[in-house]
Amino acid sequence: MGQILAAPPFSSVLPGGEFPAIREHPPAHFVGLKKQVQGFWQQTPCDSWFTDAELGTAAFYKTLDEHRYRVHPRLRAAVGFEKFRGLRVLEIGCGCGSEAECFARAGAHYTAVDLTNAAVSVTQRRFQLAGLRGHFTQGDAEDLPFEDGSFDLVYSHGVLHHTPNTARALREVHRVLARAAAPSSCSTIAIPSTTTSTCA
Repeated sequence: MGQILAAPPFSSVLPGGEFPAIREHPPAHFVGLKKQVQGFWQQTPCDSWFTDAELGTAAFYKTLDEHRYRVHPRLRAAVGFEKFRGLRVLEIGCGCGSEAECFARAGAHYTAVDLTNAAVSVTQRRFQLAGLRGHFTQGDAEDLPFEDGSFDLVYSHGVLHHTPNTARALREVHRVLARAAAPSSCSTIAIPSTTTSTCA
């Protein structure tokens, strides 16, 4: 069964590792907040402001990645992308596709879901330029458009704190994780100022 390797500091998890009950219909203010979050990231896909190169070009992705891994120098080693060869990986919040490319190059069966079509398009373009394969969909972390047990790993770096109902999103992570998978089945949730943990 999947496990959370890094939990939010404000803790949406109850003692004993259980999640609070989720309302069937979120409060109205959550809906408005989510539209604001979506609007912001639609206009400015994550990290895209760190490069002056034209969006969607090889130079754009190269300079973006150089900046990202200078800021997060231990990220690639901490995740250990090579461990996920042949496994079904879902990334929630693909941004401009930096980790997406790492997972795909390592041989994972990669799927991205993002609240914005801007991030999905930018990441798809990255894969086209690199000749990589993946699946991409616009969707909501609080209501993932996948069947139960669809993935061996759910990865999200600096994303879930942006969703109004974080507890609901974490329940969705657990729902889509394979329950009877190999011991490597897990979720990695990296949050700001937290080093990403890896699976056993």
